[in-house]
Amino acid sequence: MADLLEFEFAVVAAAFGETDPEEWRGHVSPIQAMRAECGMTAGAAANAICVGSQAPHLPASTAAPEDGRPGFAHLAVLAGTARIARETSITGTSDEHPLPDQAPDTGLTPIPAHR
Repeated sequence: MADLLEFEFAVVAAAFGETDPEEWRGHVSPIQAMRAECGMTAGAAANAICVGSQAPHLPASTAAPEDGRPGFAHLAVLAGTARIARETSITGTSDEHPLPDQAPDTGLTPIPAHR
């Protein structure tokens, strides 16, 4: 459920990332604005914007959190990889199909709570 909520927030964050600087309430970037106004880390804000902006290019991956796989952390890695592949690719496309199935095998695990 938390992964799905994070994904929904990411879609809104991406839309905010596309707004004019006047919407950033005096901050220098949408990431800084989200950091200050939402109490997020810069990395979390950047991941949210990246996932939301790449969602249209990753339909199989973005459908996966609804099924419980992969989690938002995996989705952020996939979105960042897709963005870089798209920006550097000669064809301007990337094939996401093998990525969602391989994500659970990457060993990305949560850090245990410190007691």
